[in-house]
Amino acid sequence: VSEGHSQTETASYDDIVKYDLDGDGYLDVIDAYLLHLFINGFTTVDVYAVGDYDLNGKAFEEADIKAIKHAIENPEKLATYKKYASDINGDGKLDKNDLTVLDAKYGEVTGTECADNVKVYYRWGNKYSTCTATAMCTLCGEKVATETVNTTSETLSESTCTQDGKVKYTATFQNELFEEKIKTVTTDMLPHNLSDGVCTVCGIIDATAMSAEDLNVAVSTALAAGQTDIEVGLAPDAPAEMITAIRRAICDTEGVADGSIHLTLKGVTSIPGTTNWDGVAFGPRNAQWDENNVEIVSHEEVTQLASVNLPDVTAIGAQAFLDCSNLTSITAPKVQSIGDWGLQGTAITSIDMPLLKEARYSAFCRTALTEVSLPSLETAGVIVFGHCKQLRTVDLPKLQNLSQQLFTRCTSLVSVNVPAATSMGNNVFKGCSELVSITLQGVTELTYEAFAECTKLENITFGSVITNVNVNLFGGEALSSGITLTLHPDQANAEGDLKATAGTNVEWAGFTWKEVKFSATE
Repeated sequence: VSEGHSQTETASYDDIVKYDLDGDGYLDVIDAYLLHLFINGFTTVDVYAVGDYDLNGKAFEEADIKAIKHAIENPEKLATYKKYASDINGDGKLDKNDLTVLDAKYGEVTGTECADNVKVYYRWGNKYSTCTATAMCTLCGEKVATETVNTTSETLSESTCTQDGKVKYTATFQNELFEEKIKTVTTDMLPHNLSDGVCTVCGIIDATAMSAEDLNVAVSTALAAGQTDIEVGLAPDAPAEMITAIRRAICDTEGVADGSIHLTLKGVTSIPGTTNWDGVAFGPRNAQWDENNVEIVSHEEVTQLASVNLPDVTAIGAQAFLDCSNLTSITAPKVQSIGDWGLQGTAITSIDMPLLKEARYSAFCRTALTEVSLPSLETAGVIVFGHCKQLRTVDLPKLQNLSQQLFTRCTSLVSVNVPAATSMGNNVFKGCSELVSITLQGVTELTYEAFAECTKLENITFGSVITNVNVNLFGGEALSSGITLTLHPDQANAEGDLKATAGTNVEWAGFTWKEVKFSATE
């Protein structure tokens, strides 16, 4: 059947007999439609009826028969159907006599009244004080029943100045068509009750209009009273002296135990840093002596911190939390950069920093990390994860450069995923004594002692053609004899000792390998 024509211009008698499914003497679009339905398995009812009486546009089924009967019993509703056969028994009109034909042909179908075919919709009123239920007939679309009731409410938790509240509303209906409906709604937090910048209810310190001296006093007062959860609200561009005022309060207040303080800094977007070891933010302060070699400033480390929450911070400066040895948790969902030594020497076990793009020199070195998953990290400085002796798994999908000593001495490391990395520095995996297998898709040069002291390494896979291999790749150890090497197929076309051949006990790049093979081509 060609597009735009109701029937074919030419058709043989045999074709008509074979494919005229509706029996009208023509091959037309109706026959094509019926054939499509037949091919797709709609063979449980008369195929001609499928074309004539399919009201819902899916297939001729029980729902369509219900709709036909419903229309016969309610003739005024016929206009609600997009498609309907006007007669079934051939007497020229649609009436209850047609029901006999339907029952005889398809079996008796019951439940054709509006009340038997309802879908219920619920609508909550203003402030959830009322709820209206409406039942609609799925056959004709008319309203069957409606009921509006007043709701009852139950406070599940009160709103405070630190958390939202919850209220449960319940709507109970008389009509059995409607079920009980329950909606739980969150209510807004209450404002803080501030006195001299300190909330008298929860103790939060609003320092947005305070001086550094006043902030120091407020934090010191809270600590002296035994408070260990310290929350401070700061201006987005709060200067370094405000952060140092908090540090001084923590370090100078007597009786504050190591690993006892849970600190939240809201509003501020940057934690200041230093490279002078002079106690800015929460990093260490070196001792100082006068010209007579008398100590005038003692060495100090902030060992009192247990956790830090930085909900609005986008940058953590150099040495900001260096050697906070009891800090086990840091939350910074918006941070994008961490400066040199930013978290070195802390006791954090995991990192929740989904937006972090840059971690500079030694940022996480010597921490208690057990796993690292940083989906946005693109740049990592020297020894960023070095000496993390509990670190087992690493997932850095966007990291482009494996910097020098990046994972050196990570003695528990077993899994590394760095698919975007294209270069590597010296000593990258040196001392990773538990590493068994590694795949480096984009790396083309193998550097000095990159795999030195990797005594359990059994499999190395390179996804790109290697152009240079340092003679001290394994630090002078004969580790390659126990390693299976998988190379890019084009490595077979390289020149000199970088030209590879598959086999066992094979020489390649100046080393003898347990086995050399090529990855499968795409």
